[in-house]
Amino acid sequence: MVRMAPLALIALAVIFDQVTPANWPFNRFLEGAPALAAASWSPVGTGVIGAFAFAVNIALAADKGNLGMSRAWLTLGMIVLVTVAAVYASHVRQEWEHIMADLRSVAEAAQRALVRPLPSRLGSTRMATM
Repeated sequence: MVRMAPLALIALAVIFDQVTPANWPFNRFLEGAPALAAASWSPVGTGVIGAFAFAVNIALAADKGNLGMSRAWLTLGMIVLVTVAAVYASHVRQEWEHIMADLRSVAEAAQRALVRPLPSRLGSTRMATM
């Protein structure tokens, strides 16, 4: 469900941009799509989401007739900037996930080696509960 959030944001931005007046620009919400993608997508997937948001923004700006305006260029630039930052954040997140997986496997191996099961001659080790 979380993986689909960037695509849902793009879809909602398109829907709201089409049903609202031209002076209510909902295409600015497209900048959040790559940022959302960084949380659960790979760096390549995050870049693809950013490129898709960029293309959708161009289409929406052309549809509203303000493609050459400075507001449209600013939004396109912000999408590019957020996409670059999100790709980097996704890369860092993946590196930390790999490091944590390695640490977890080392900790589990050390626990299996050091914490031996109790001998059966000790009997039950349950505690009485009230």
